[in-house]
Amino acid sequence: MDVTEVLTRFPKPANGGLGVLTFSGAFCGIAYDFCDDLGVDIPPLSPSIEAALKPQVPAFIPPRNPLDLGTQPIWQPELVRIGAEALMAEPEVGALAISIPIGSPQHAINYSNALAAAFKTSDKPRIVTMLGDTAPLPEEFIKVATENKFVLSRSSDRMLRAMAKVLEYGRCEFTASLPAAPSVPKLPDLQPNAQPEWLGKQILTAIGVPVDRKSTRLNSSHRCI
Repeated sequence: MDVTEVLTRFPKPANGGLGVLTFSGAFCGIAYDFCDDLGVDIPPLSPSIEAALKPQVPAFIPPRNPLDLGTQPIWQPELVRIGAEALMAEPEVGALAISIPIGSPQHAINYSNALAAAFKTSDKPRIVTMLGDTAPLPEEFIKVATENKFVLSRSSDRMLRAMAKVLEYGRCEFTASLPAAPSVPKLPDLQPNAQPEWLGKQILTAIGVPVDRKSTRLNSSHRCI
């Protein structure tokens, strides 16, 4: 269901690794280990993105992926926008995973506005995890999230598992490998309701779908009860 929710909003296959935005250095380490188990790449920032990000964040925040903003967004919520924009601008990042605490109601609203502004710059898939288990989200936060099509989660574990599947889906490049639609003969007109099995097999065979040719009659030892 998590993967479906992402792909409903972002049907274009993701191409690349995962960008991670958080307020926790510990979560950066967890994300590395967890993504390694899931087969998800967390690519480093390219020199150009790193150079563009560095002067926009405080000197004590390393401009890298995963991006740990520490506690500074409490006083500078615009860092959430800056960080999300930088990660989504990275060519090697195909999707973005955000794991941040709710904080006070006003902080949560500030973060949602910052993310909404950042998301306007990219159509890459993303999930926003607001930590705090079942703690309620402010109504204004929900309003901003709904209007800007956030995929909201309350579990970083589920977020990373979902993004692993989204990125795997993107790597498949399924649209490039689909065969051309085969030409088929004129098919018989189907009547309403159920159709006989033999007719169904004829239609499947005509469109190139293998079918079981074995008899479907009941063995004489079978009896209907």
